[in-house]
Amino acid sequence: MGDRSPVEVATFLHPFEADLAQARLEAEGFVAVVADARTALPFPLHFLALGGVRVLVPAEDAPEARALLAQVKRERQAEARVCPACGSPRIAARRLFVRLAWVTLATIGFPVGRARAQWRCRDCGHAWRD
Repeated sequence: MGDRSPVEVATFLHPFEADLAQARLEAEGFVAVVADARTALPFPLHFLALGGVRVLVPAEDAPEARALLAQVKRERQAEARVCPACGSPRIAARRLFVRLAWVTLATIGFPVGRARAQWRCRDCGHAWRD
């Protein structure tokens, strides 16, 4: 039988993130425990000194649990819109042709042009279209 002592597999800044990780691990058949969540709620600055809210699993399950949580993180990042150049989630949408549409609406009575979203990264300045 393997080592059953608890090992940290992830840390989070918010207890609800740790609860989500615990639920996902338990759904996959792991035994998982959230540590330090009660400290984080009433004393938000104290838990930072403790290292955040931790998710623990038995040592024998730790490699598989870490791999599962890494896969979940990759899936979330794939779903989220991020900059293709630097990977930053700090992006903003800008509508193209909106000025043209307003001008034509004012002059001929109906808008001309099609609004398409252009994305711009706030960190690196890269711009792209979907």
